[in-house]
Amino acid sequence: MLRTFVTIMESKNKIIHCAQDLFTRFGIKSVSMDDIASKLGISKKTIYNLLPTKYELVTKVILSHIEEEEIVIQDIVAKASNAIEEMIGITRHVHKFLKDMTPTLIYDLKKYYPEAWSNIEDRHFSFIRSIIKSNIQRGIQEGLYREDIHSEIVAKFYTRLSLLVADEEIFPTDQFSRHTLFMEQITYHIHGIVNSEGKKVLKDWESKVNGS
Repeated sequence: MLRTFVTIMESKNKIIHCAQDLFTRFGIKSVSMDDIASKLGISKKTIYNLLPTKYELVTKVILSHIEEEEIVIQDIVAKASNAIEEMIGITRHVHKFLKDMTPTLIYDLKKYYPEAWSNIEDRHFSFIRSIIKSNIQRGIQEGLYREDIHSEIVAKFYTRLSLLVADEEIFPTDQFSRHTLFMEQITYHIHGIVNSEGKKVLKDWESKVNGS
């Protein structure tokens, strides 16, 4: 019985990860259950036995992606040597997460799968806000951030700015490189919260990145 359960979960995970890849590349609306079945070399009936509707599949894909991202971010937090290094690592990864959320994918989620999109806006970005608030407290304790920061406001600024930077209608990829956008966001954000000691740490990092 346990082996059967494990087999079912492994099959579900394969379907979810295949669907995630196809949704990211082509959008949700244009990818059918037939496309997913064909890609995996299984019957559509097999998919429906495990995930009865496309809506359920989309929800599972989004939740799985969010859970994976949150594990990675927690690992970044655990390994960072200071608050500034942590913030840089978080921002780099948030950019990657949002880059994977292509305009077509976001459009399809908002229009056809609003509950799945709510999982991103409500759950994931609530998680990001809590991580940023914790980072601010860490930075203050380490003597790198200003002590008068309103962490709740700054954390909300951060998440909304991240979404703005990822909007390709505002920042088309043929005009703004992802690296440039990342560098501008991270310097804009950190310069607003560091104290004089933090500026030294940030300057050291910028020198390494710029190769000087």
